[in-house]
Amino acid sequence: MTPVPTYRGLTGCCWTSATDRRNVSHIVVDIAITPDEWLKLYRGAARDVTTTARDGRSVRFPARILSRFYLREGIRGSFRIEFDDAGRFVRVDRLA
Repeated sequence: MTPVPTYRGLTGCCWTSATDRRNVSHIVVDIAITPDEWLKLYRGAARDVTTTARDGRSVRFPARILSRFYLREGIRGSFRIEFDDAGRFVRVDRLA
């Protein structure tokens, strides 16, 4: 069996907002995925993106949540990913 590749972004960061009514946590990641790497993800060679948070923690999330940010140059930038207390994806926004 061929190992499933994961793609590492540049960096990322996590914190929990005590003031958020929905009790949603956030993680901020800086991602750099080339068009060739994205094509592998799109075709199913890998399902998750793995990166290191700015605070040093390793994080993993479904690549599909970044699909709306794909450009000809791939996916590059900082993204805030929100998730609930159970760790389920809520939303993703581009920061930079």
